[in-house]
Amino acid sequence: MNNYGQTVQQHWKTWLPSRYAQIEDPTTFFASVGEQIEDQVTQSAAAMESEQAASLAQMDYLARVGRLNAIDKSAREIALSEWLLEPESDPSEVEMSPEDAMPFMDEMGMPVDRTHPLWEMSAEDHPSTVEEFKAARKAWIAQELSKQQPR
Repeated sequence: MNNYGQTVQQHWKTWLPSRYAQIEDPTTFFASVGEQIEDQVTQSAAAMESEQAASLAQMDYLARVGRLNAIDKSAREIALSEWLLEPESDPSEVEMSPEDAMPFMDEMGMPVDRTHPLWEMSAEDHPSTVEEFKAARKAWIAQELSKQQPR
């Protein structure tokens, strides 16, 4: 199983446990998903590179490497976004309707302020666990809601 398959499998185990439990043969399923994603990344990156061929040809070496890396990351993000689905709702968390929209939170439930520590915690290379992230997010929401309560 390639890296893409492992990434999706871990995501589903963590965030979509009931969906994951319905898969009869997870190893085969996620190996196939990984291959599909790899093919899509390769095709998307090649298409983006050909669209930008003229500007890539005019760039110096470092600029070209940077652009090609950006293209590769964009292709990966596009391909993975189809498989890294939204987490299943946790019954212990409060469901919020659009009418309850909170100005401090974006549509993904993250702080609007991109410098907030939760954004750093959500980065792949951050050492925090899922449980630590959930606890920090819950505390942040409670703090923000308390600021909105009339005193």
